[in-house]
Amino acid sequence: LTEARFQVPGRPIANLPIGGAGPTFSPASSSAEATGVRMTFTVTLEANITGVAAVLFQLPPTFLHAVQSKEDVRASSGFPVSADPEPVLFPAKEVVVLQVARRAAIPAGSHTFSLPVDIPYLLPRVNVWHMALCSTVACDTQDHEDVLVSFPIPGFSFGD
Repeated sequence: LTEARFQVPGRPIANLPIGGAGPTFSPASSSAEATGVRMTFTVTLEANITGVAAVLFQLPPTFLHAVQSKEDVRASSGFPVSADPEPVLFPAKEVVVLQVARRAAIPAGSHTFSLPVDIPYLLPRVNVWHMALCSTVACDTQDHEDVLVSFPIPGFSFGD
């Protein structure tokens, strides 16, 4: 595939069994979270998926994750989190990468992830969150070449 106007090569199309409209997320206030809110992402798979090495979460500009240890990022039971001593990577303050167990299939069904996030005083003009499934742990943005599929997720307004 090539983008017609600028002749930019397109990305390969991945045929993944994602159910519904893709991931959703919700901010959940909690008095236990000193950093602001805990963001929860949910994705539903219609069949097992193999070849995924990591799940990437990219926050909008001005939002910062408050992840300090692997315990801060939670995945639903049944999701094959890597047994690596450090399965959570945070290459930038707006990016969190959760490593998947080597050669593991992500089972069909709904999977929920949550992480603490610092909310800015002013929301960015482009308030879009991204969740991506990556073929390697090297992916550090939603448009990295190792991203199999990236889901843009509309942000929220204060009071939502």
